[in-house]
Amino acid sequence: MVKDKFRIILADMIAQIFNLVIRTNPNVWIFSSTGNKHYNYNAKYFFEYVLSKHKEKKIYFVVNDMEVQEKLNREVGNYFISSITFSGIITILKCG
Repeated sequence: MVKDKFRIILADMIAQIFNLVIRTNPNVWIFSSTGNKHYNYNAKYFFEYVLSKHKEKKIYFVVNDMEVQEKLNREVGNYFISSITFSGIITILKCG
């Protein structure tokens, strides 16, 4: 539990540093739900709606549980990222 909190705080600090040099892209949209642990509630349905209506956008949903993320990437498509990985942080920083 403490290890996870430390990783989240560290990821946030790194994200803020990178935010100073990474340009945002208004075509990158990020969604999340329930502490970035689940794919549920209104965020899920709004994400699916936006995904179907805005093919021109790069749309992602943040899920930090890697097992859930891998399952969703197989079932829904490669739209799921983590806010505790370097590539996920970069993607999140690019959202506009």
